Amino acid sequence: MYVRGHPVIYDSWASEGNPGWSFADVLPYFRKAERNHEMARVDAVFHGAEGPLSVQRFPHKPALARDLVRAGGEIGLGVSEDLNGWNQTGFSVAQMMVDKGLRGSTARMYLRPAMSRMNLVVNSEAHVNKILIHPVHRRATGVQFTDRWVERLFEVV
Repeated sequence: MYVRGHPVIYDSWASEGNPGWSFADVLPYFRKAERNHEMARVDAVFHGAEGPLSVQRFPHKPALARDLVRAGGEIGLGVSEDLNGWNQTGFSVAQMMVDKGLRGSTARMYLRPAMSRMNLVVNSEAHVNKILIHPVHRRATGVQFTDRWVERLFEVV
């Protein structure tokens, strides 16, 4: 399921002293990452159409799914066409990260298209020990990691 979380949660993070984490702050990044194939069915304020994450419902929709959504509405629990829009509660056939009928993993949607980039190294045998944070700017500047039992350091200069 492609569900980001309720805006109130992000706003609470910001109010607890985490600037940049309000829903208004993170929404542009959600929109930038998303390539929603159902823009006519969702609220465009909350969705993007040009990002790497292919978002849609599976093409096969069993009758039972339709019946369950209708039943939820009939008993007063609500129906939501867009679980990442204004109304995030209720019965729905949820959108998923899916592309050409296949589950859209992080590897499929981000890493595979970027494998030819010169500034990307993928090491599946490394274990990150520490992310180095600049003490003044509070931004990540490097990574301390173990690669095949040898501790290494990668730092942005």
